Amino acid sequence: LNLPREPFNVTYKYGIYNTKEKSFIRFEEGTGRKLIGSGDPKKLTVCHDGFIHLPNSTWKGAGVSIPVFSLRSKESFGVGEFTDLKLLADWAKRTNLKLIQILPINDTTATHTWKDTYPYAAISAFALHPMYINLWEVAGKEHAELLKPLKKKQKEINDKIEVDYDSVLKFKFQALKDLYEAKKNELATDEEYQKFFDTNKHWLVPYAAFCYLRDRNGTSDFNKWKIYSEYDKDAIEKYVSKKARHYDKVALHYFIQYHLHLQLKAAAEYAHKNGVILKGDIAIGVYRYGCDAWMAPELYHMDMQAGAPPDMFAVKGQNWGFPTYNWERMAGDNFEWWHQRFTQMGEYFDAFR
Repeated sequence: LNLPREPFNVTYKYGIYNTKEKSFIRFEEGTGRKLIGSGDPKKLTVCHDGFIHLPNSTWKGAGVSIPVFSLRSKESFGVGEFTDLKLLADWAKRTNLKLIQILPINDTTATHTWKDTYPYAAISAFALHPMYINLWEVAGKEHAELLKPLKKKQKEINDKIEVDYDSVLKFKFQALKDLYEAKKNELATDEEYQKFFDTNKHWLVPYAAFCYLRDRNGTSDFNKWKIYSEYDKDAIEKYVSKKARHYDKVALHYFIQYHLHLQLKAAAEYAHKNGVILKGDIAIGVYRYGCDAWMAPELYHMDMQAGAPPDMFAVKGQNWGFPTYNWERMAGDNFEWWHQRFTQMGEYFDAFR
């Protein structure tokens, strides 16, 4: 803009102009800006006066951030569960909070011990963690009798100050095996289950196969497996087909993931009905010995490790151990892995960290 005859000081505003339609839309809000100078043609004045002032129409609201495992209630089994998010939504509504943010909730079961408690070392970027399942919701009234022997253990484990991770997983997995045996014949005619399976088959089948092979080989480090150390889609689908003798051990994981899906989905819908949104946490990396790295190692730089530089919290820096992303390779299919990941997590969350 040439202002050769305008006297200083100059008052002005920024505006929005549609370059395609060549039309002016609006000026920014607030009082005019001022450019102070002498008007000397031999003098160059550089003005850096910030961003355009436009109405802020983005959503604002106060919320609470808490890991699901901390939401233990009397109805839980030693650890906070997805069903406990409903109780938190009730509290959020009473206190006029609008958002609940949680830590990552993906399955981290690599060793079946407390060493798997780090929520950012998920063995799958898609599968939900079995420890967050509510057994009584799975059983329903029809199979509640199967869980009666656990009532005493439930009180005992809930009375502990800290989460007894090993015991929680041990008893939950055994109960889930019993419930699967009692309910597996119903799955063939359950339309919602079939819909869930078909929608999530791309990650669900490899994940279930990975879990079975992890337990069979006693390690999640697929490099040490005697068979299928390298993922082969066709071979794996044949290996875990319904004709396989070990099919039930594989399908158990379909069953668990289905009920985790139902419970988290129900919690999200309940929160929405009470005017509360859920914000999830997308882990920064993938576990080096997890299902994602097993399925598609080419998507990651397996010879590298992610971390953080030195700072006031870690003077030597941090080595997280995760392989770094191979962004060039991911771009080759238009970041399909990321599309799938956000689509699946978008089933439950309104926003992500």
